[in-house]
Amino acid sequence: MTDPLDRLLVTSDQVSREMLAEVLENRIAIDPGTGAVIPLQGWHMLTARQRILLFLLGTKAALLKGILGAEGAGPTAIAAATGVPKGTVGRILRELAAERLLAQMAGGAYYVPVYAAQQVKDVVLGEGNGR
Repeated sequence: MTDPLDRLLVTSDQVSREMLAEVLENRIAIDPGTGAVIPLQGWHMLTARQRILLFLLGTKAALLKGILGAEGAGPTAIAAATGVPKGTVGRILRELAAERLLAQMAGGAYYVPVYAAQQVKDVVLGEGNGR
């Protein structure tokens, strides 16, 4: 007889991969050579907040695939990759960090921490035209 609690045993990596694929598919692509996050059709219809979160989730996916050595990015790189003005990026990053949806590394790069992944997913799929 199997223990019903066995259904609860999964690795955080399994959960992260499934969630990332669900959120990122048809919204971004990742260059397998460089790890660059590539916006897909409809990107311009997303809010700045959604673009920033999708970009940072994309860096997490590239890390899990072994394409990047670290996840996250600083405001300048995020602005360049998302098309969101740097001043707006900085303001949104501070807001998201205050909401505990993002964390900041010692070097200044922002990333989506594991504890916030589900909430970030809800924000991305629930704000504006999330598709």
